[in-house]
Amino acid sequence: MSRLSYLLPNNIGEAIVVPELRVAGYPRECCPPPMGEQYIYRRAIVGTEHAEEFQRFRSSFGPRILYEQSTVPPLPTGHSIVVVDKVSLHALYDLMFMYAGPRILCSAVDLPQWVLQTMCRFMHAFSDYIGTPHIAQEYDLMGGSLLAAYNYDCCLPDKRVLMPFKRFHLHANYLDRDLVAQVRDRRVPFASVVSADVTRQLVEPAVFVLTQVLVDYATRHLRLPSFIRMLTTSPERDIREKLPFGLKFEIRDGWHSFGTSALAGFLGDLHVLAQRVYTDISCAFTGAPRATELWQRPPLLDRQSIRRSLRALPGLSEGARGGLMSLALLLADIPPRVMEYLRARPSLASRLLAFSGMAYSVTVTEGPQCESGAGDGPRLMLCLCPKLFSDTGGAGVFGLAETSAILVKRGAGVLTSEAMRKRRGFQLGFVDHLTSRLPSDGAALPKGT
Repeated sequence: MSRLSYLLPNNIGEAIVVPELRVAGYPRECCPPPMGEQYIYRRAIVGTEHAEEFQRFRSSFGPRILYEQSTVPPLPTGHSIVVVDKVSLHALYDLMFMYAGPRILCSAVDLPQWVLQTMCRFMHAFSDYIGTPHIAQEYDLMGGSLLAAYNYDCCLPDKRVLMPFKRFHLHANYLDRDLVAQVRDRRVPFASVVSADVTRQLVEPAVFVLTQVLVDYATRHLRLPSFIRMLTTSPERDIREKLPFGLKFEIRDGWHSFGTSALAGFLGDLHVLAQRVYTDISCAFTGAPRATELWQRPPLLDRQSIRRSLRALPGLSEGARGGLMSLALLLADIPPRVMEYLRARPSLASRLLAFSGMAYSVTVTEGPQCESGAGDGPRLMLCLCPKLFSDTGGAGVFGLAETSAILVKRGAGVLTSEAMRKRRGFQLGFVDHLTSRLPSDGAALPKGT
């Protein structure tokens, strides 16, 4: 992790991680061509008509769409949500809920509130489906763990990205008993991981510094619904108690909370908070809110100017200010000649370049970190992990089962025909379950169902 490792706590080597959680994938002949460079937007087009991308999106995901819920008027002017069979699996029993309207809407605040709320209710329906006794028995779902995850990344594509398709999408991943057992079997101390690329994906180098800033801002600015509380955090405690790294909240009502409008509103507020933090830090470091051109970054201000700017930020603890100053001292401007060198070496650029704008992942997990709640099943932990250098999203790296970070290796082996049959039966059964909960007019799911 090079000199950025100075940002990590002294006991980071004791963190319990899984460097490779192996998940089999579809045989090559079952997959459409992978999304390549043509799917990564060359410009930040957010909330604007983009017919070419829309057609590309439809042609790429069309064969994988299992269900679509549209609004009135119908496409191409209305909104739409699709349930998608992933090309590249994060678990045998997983799905993705994706915004499929004619505009590119990236974040929880870009989406109309009812669209985000409906996606969350899809997630609630997914948890309800998994908990249905005959489904749990048919697919042997006892002893597993459910994960929800989404990312935000509308950065310029001069490094690998969290979201190759910039449309907001929510991952619904069920880790069955075999995957949970694999997590327990593959746990190792972080100090034993030797690959620089793997360590960067497992632990975002700036996560502890940025989490402290997020905590300070959240304490002052974030409104919490009655069923959510922010968890106290410290790097040493997170490592000792094997918690995921990032800004953490406990959701006391379990997956039932995803059926409420308050949860969707909270996700929007989280995005606003993260955006405020990123903009303030970027302006303090460079005088600019973000990079605006490919293969460029705003030049850093001199150290004294950065110190003055950090002192001027209200509500920051001394620990957060000190951490940000340490981060600033470890960053460096990249001369044009070096940037051209990186441009010809994408993997190296992804390792060395910071994102050009704000990026983060959000994961929601259940497990021993939270006590049993009064809602649907266990209490949940929501973790927002800021991304400055690491480019793996929340479905690909997350904390679970007394393990701070688990890195998924997709396509590790090939699904058998029997596994594919069970996967498709599970997915189509969920669509039947979901549609049985919808009103007959196809409107958004009713509140609290």
